[in-house]
Amino acid sequence: MSGQIDSQAMFSRPSKKSHISTIKYEIRMLRFSLEWLTRNGATYQPEEELYAVLECFLLHYRNLVNFLSGKGGSSGDLSMAAPNRWADQKHDKTQIDVIQKMAGPVYASHSADISTYLAHCTRQRYEQSKQWRPGTMYDELLPAIAKFEELFCGQKQNAYVTSVLGDAEYGTTSMTKYSILDPPERILFIRGPKKD
Repeated sequence: MSGQIDSQAMFSRPSKKSHISTIKYEIRMLRFSLEWLTRNGATYQPEEELYAVLECFLLHYRNLVNFLSGKGGSSGDLSMAAPNRWADQKHDKTQIDVIQKMAGPVYASHSADISTYLAHCTRQRYEQSKQWRPGTMYDELLPAIAKFEELFCGQKQNAYVTSVLGDAEYGTTSMTKYSILDPPERILFIRGPKKD
């Protein structure tokens, strides 16, 4: 480590205005880390920066997949399974169920692995290597995220997207910009407002 460490420096994430803003922050950080990984690739140096951003992606991914599926987490966690604790508005149980069904298989595919390889110091981290495909993972969760944003954030997806198609290897993907599809299919991530 180069330079002096300022032991008095304090850091903080932004204060949240509501429980919804907590989820919006998770989505924002997931997209930020995915965009960084896509832009810089799997061979980025220094590798510590790459690992930090990959871990950021995995952390926010697990938080969102647990929230959207209504599974996992602990008693104080926000969850689609208990919308009365976080929803700022009336909610339709049918729509809640739709989001949970979209996110349920994604939870089953990834949440336990992320806990094993990221959240805890486990034997598997040495004994079994793990490769992550952030683009594919995001693609799997995007329909649930988009539905949540539409219903609870008032954000109908009027955006341009950057997409990674298929199961291209991480770090060697081709980037394509195109308009949003309805329903969202094969979309990797939303980058910002649609540009005229």
